[in-house]
Amino acid sequence: MELSIIIVNYNLAKEVEESVCSIIKYCNEIDYEIIILDNNSPDKFIHSVKENLENTACPQITFEFLDENYGFGTACNRGAEKARGEVLLFLNPDTLITGDIFKKIISNLKENPANAIIGPYTSNGNFLFDFCAGYYINIIFEVLNIFFIGRHLEALAVSLKKKLKRKQSFKTDWVLGAALFIKKEIFYKVGGFDQNFFMFFEEMDLCKRVDRLGYDIIYCPSSELKHQGGASAKKDYRFFTFIFYKSKFIYIKKYFHGLNKNAFVAVLFMQAISQILLWSLLYTFNKEKSTGKIKGFVDFLKILFNNDIEK
Repeated sequence: MELSIIIVNYNLAKEVEESVCSIIKYCNEIDYEIIILDNNSPDKFIHSVKENLENTACPQITFEFLDENYGFGTACNRGAEKARGEVLLFLNPDTLITGDIFKKIISNLKENPANAIIGPYTSNGNFLFDFCAGYYINIIFEVLNIFFIGRHLEALAVSLKKKLKRKQSFKTDWVLGAALFIKKEIFYKVGGFDQNFFMFFEEMDLCKRVDRLGYDIIYCPSSELKHQGGASAKKDYRFFTFIFYKSKFIYIKKYFHGLNKNAFVAVLFMQAISQILLWSLLYTFNKEKSTGKIKGFVDFLKILFNNDIEK
């Protein structure tokens, strides 16, 4: 089998069904399977989706219902254990396939032994900033993030490089986990996703470990799909804000030590404070989002002060 598509769901049953239907429409020239793992979604609508999809012309499709919410990386690892494809595609449920991107990317991986991971362009309507690839965490961008511009400047740099390359594929540090193709052999060789990351930064960590083995991470902007982005985050701003910064903290503790780590921790502290001030100012415009964001940053500061990533 050429491709195993692994989708992890949490309360996005409708998006899962739409995503799978888009896969069926365009993935018709290769041998593939779809593995859907549900992280114990409270809404339980995914069971209805299972029934609907079983009555379609979908080929090989498997559902696994986990007994708790294990997070993105752990669930992906569970899916990879069942996968039969030579290539794995980890695909977010809020993505829609809009063309045949599969054949081109799989051929690229097969024909280039050095290429281990490929990420397509996941369009969300933003044409100035490209958030689909980027650079490993560094102190310059993190300092700029205190002023809310670091991540956008990084995305602008990727967008400019894409224009200079005329949308031809190029090497990058990491690609977005919303649609990440990887050779199964290499995924197993690095031990899969680090399960210490519940969500966020697990793809950057995976890319870094693959990079350290001497393989290339490739961004392929000419292959495009649609990505809603943030569909889950909008349902719980506190939780996703907290988890995002906690995961960044885990990444920093994993790869930086001594004075370097202390410098990053100080910058993270200033980022959290600046964000709390920002959302306090925006409170009257969006009370629900501001309240969730502020609570998330306050919770993050608690573990930052205690140097404790287990909470």
